[in-house]
Amino acid sequence: MKAEFYPRTDKEKLFRAWVSRKTIGSLAGEHGGPGNSPDLFFIRTVAESLQPLEACTSPKGERFEDGTIDFGTGYHCFDVLANTSNALVGGIALHNRQILKSYMEGAGFRSYAKE
Repeated sequence: MKAEFYPRTDKEKLFRAWVSRKTIGSLAGEHGGPGNSPDLFFIRTVAESLQPLEACTSPKGERFEDGTIDFGTGYHCFDVLANTSNALVGGIALHNRQILKSYMEGAGFRSYAKE
C-alpha cells in the first residue's frame, strides 16, 4: 500500500510525520470508531476497479480511480502534496480544495493543514 498512500515517506516516519496527537480521528479509528474528525470528500461516481497501485501523488487519471473529484492527490494520500494549501496541485484541484475548506469552515470545522 506504500506506493499508493505514502509513496515518498518511510513507513517508520509515517505516523510521526502525518498524524497529529490533537486529532480524535487518529485515536478513535476512522472506520467505525467514535470520534469527531471526519474524512470528507466529494464523489461523482463509485469506482470499482482492479487497477494496479499508483502513487497517490500521480495526476488524476493515472492514479487509482477512487471516484472523488480532483483534489490533486488520491484519497488518504500521506504526502506534502496533500496538504490543504499546497499550491503545487494547481488549477481545478486547488480550487476544489478551497471550496471544500470554505464549506467546512462555514459549518464550524477547523482545517488540519496536513490533510
